[in-house]
Amino acid sequence: MPRRLILTDAERYELLALPVDDNTLIRYWTLDDADHRLLDTRRQTDTRLGLALQLCALRYPGRLIQRGEMIPKVALTFLADQLGLEPDVLTNFARRSPTRYEQLAILRQTYGFKDLTHPDREDLLGWARGVAVATTKDKHVVTALADEMRRRRITIPVSRCSNGWRRRPAPGPRKRCSTRSRNT
Repeated sequence: MPRRLILTDAERYELLALPVDDNTLIRYWTLDDADHRLLDTRRQTDTRLGLALQLCALRYPGRLIQRGEMIPKVALTFLADQLGLEPDVLTNFARRSPTRYEQLAILRQTYGFKDLTHPDREDLLGWARGVAVATTKDKHVVTALADEMRRRRITIPVSRCSNGWRRRPAPGPRKRCSTRSRNT
């Protein structure tokens, strides 16, 4: 039996897009003293900004930055300003392919972020059933589930059909894709 599709590509994009509004940036992407202490351990300015970007993306929207992803200028500038850096230093980031994985390991160890595991899936499914009883809107359940995963610091898997988050889906007929997912 085919899986039931809950979100369109555009809805999925909105749910997992990097923030561009001031309220969300201030709430989730403001760096505290502990964040600055961690970031100050990085020698290179591009690595410092790249690590801050991965940290904030894991906090909200709760996913990893994808290879080749276009970072909204307002979000990049918001982080760079907090670090006293120019946003364009990011162009040199991750020239070494292991950098991204090393940074993810640092963030997991320091902040407790983790991948979605089978036991987590089972637990979250039970949690989502409780939310589903209280609403008739599938989108509300998915939004609540994403919020719960962020709260638990579980990385939200990115859909296989996402286009690397390089651009916003085109307006027009809404294409639906499989709900199967993976982290990359």
